[in-house]
Amino acid sequence: MTWAPQLEAVGRIASSEERIAQYTRLLEHALHDTPSASLPSLVRTYVDGAVLDPVNTTGAGLLVGRHMLAHLATQLAAAHIPANILCTIVSDTLATCEASSIMGDDELGPWRVLLAEQYASLSRWRDAAQALQSITPHAARRIPQLSFAQLCVRVVELWLHDLPSHVAEAEQAIKRANSAILEERDNKALVHELWSYHARVLAIQHRFMEAAARYMDLPHADMYAAVYAIISPPSAQRTSMLTRLAQHASAWPFAQTLHHAAEGRFLRPADLEALAPFLGGVPVQPDVFVEHNVCVALSFFSSVPLTQLTRLVGLEAHEHGVQACEAAVARLLSQGVLPTDTCWIDQVTQAVYLDAPDAEADREARISACLQALDAAHARLSA
Repeated sequence: MTWAPQLEAVGRIASSEERIAQYTRLLEHALHDTPSASLPSLVRTYVDGAVLDPVNTTGAGLLVGRHMLAHLATQLAAAHIPANILCTIVSDTLATCEASSIMGDDELGPWRVLLAEQYASLSRWRDAAQALQSITPHAARRIPQLSFAQLCVRVVELWLHDLPSHVAEAEQAIKRANSAILEERDNKALVHELWSYHARVLAIQHRFMEAAARYMDLPHADMYAAVYAIISPPSAQRTSMLTRLAQHASAWPFAQTLHHAAEGRFLRPADLEALAPFLGGVPVQPDVFVEHNVCVALSFFSSVPLTQLTRLVGLEAHEHGVQACEAAVARLLSQGVLPTDTCWIDQVTQAVYLDAPDAEADREARISACLQALDAAHARLSA
């Protein structure tokens, strides 16, 4: 007897328990004896003849259809079917069940998880993430050993494989996971996993100081916090973090670079090379240390020509090195890192000037005294 007639014969059995037993036996034999290439057709026939047969979708029979759908997913997952073929089977089954409007999201949740697993095994990260994102919080309750919060964190992980192409999707997934994880605040491992993914997204966005701060929230992640703090733009928060981390970094591979950054010394291309193995593929521009080096250089001078400053900060090989150096100084002034009341760029002399506050006051006093002396001399000459 062929496959379809056997399913029809089982459908005529009155007892629900007996139907389930017979469907189960037929499925297990069929999966064992059928070549992988023929499985999509076989499963389509099984879904139509067992899962969605009217006798198994109405009244008490509805429990049979739901049971056989869940059992089919379990058997397929355990059958060692090639991932590309299993993707076809699962996506076809989902489409058929969704079109029938008989099976709800509760029953289809495990199928979406199975589909996502196969997509991930084929490195189809976006498809895997989208499959899991379609699972509602209510449907997630029917998935064994997997909470909705865990699903949301898994979605974030899947999007990370496609960074930076899908950084916006990863951000949205993080927001959703942050909301879902409120119910599992005591699951520290899951919370820390999400935070580590968040730090990764921040780094990809070149929000290095925020990434460093997020890594500081994680246990045993101080080394990564240091890496991203080093390549962050100068700030009081960066200085404080570097100083704190440098106190217990003697065994780290880039300890010398960290100490240079914390002590306000120049950072060079060799320092970026020392950090490269710990950046996880995050793209970093060669001039990432320019603003740090500007602050270091200006700590030694009260005035410095832009051409000399360009060489000091490592921009001499840049096509527009002087302009880039001037732009870096301007950024630091606009951000308040360099004091605008005592530091300025003189466009006439093409130099940067930095006076101490008391020197500025002294200069103003001298100018005022000179003007008063001139006024007095003019009065005497006019008398």
